[in-house]
Amino acid sequence: MAWPIYVALGDRLGAGPSGRHNDLDWHARLARTLAERTGRPCALTDLSADRATVTEIIDDQFPAVPARRPDLISLTAGMTDILDPEFEESRFSSDLKWLFDGLAAMSATLITCTLPDIAERLHIPSVLVPMVQDRVRLAGEAIRAEAAAHGALCVDAWALPGMADPANYSEDRPHLNSRGHQLLADNFADLMTG
Repeated sequence: MAWPIYVALGDRLGAGPSGRHNDLDWHARLARTLAERTGRPCALTDLSADRATVTEIIDDQFPAVPARRPDLISLTAGMTDILDPEFEESRFSSDLKWLFDGLAAMSATLITCTLPDIAERLHIPSVLVPMVQDRVRLAGEAIRAEAAAHGALCVDAWALPGMADPANYSEDRPHLNSRGHQLLADNFADLMTG
């Protein structure tokens, strides 16, 4: 199996160590690893945007996907949504379902992940940490359910050993650093080619 055309959609989990796209982020690392393991090029188009909500992914990123005719699509969503004071699980789940329905219809390999348990690393009052952890858990349940319903491969970052380790995050806290991006890329590659 090979994935010559790879399109990445998502939120801040996709941003590189600087908070911007670069060749150190997990999307780029995954594309390189897949090319090495399959012996075929894997060209990445990264549409993900820091702080994108699921609604913004639908409105701003999704429309550009069909014309690229991808063989592989990755989706990371929810990190920005769970920090919204007006977060509603039902609305998040409904938007997520719409997005998975649309992406699955493109007949590409679809990969996604749950959110890592990093509530204690966010710049929020400690009294809000339990609420945010609960939202991360609820978002993860919705992501797992949609992945299963649509045949998507899902890395469970919530339960992934080492994913919550502070050593995997940059000084600004919510963004992965190089080590964290490598961990995520390796787990996706192993799931796809293992």
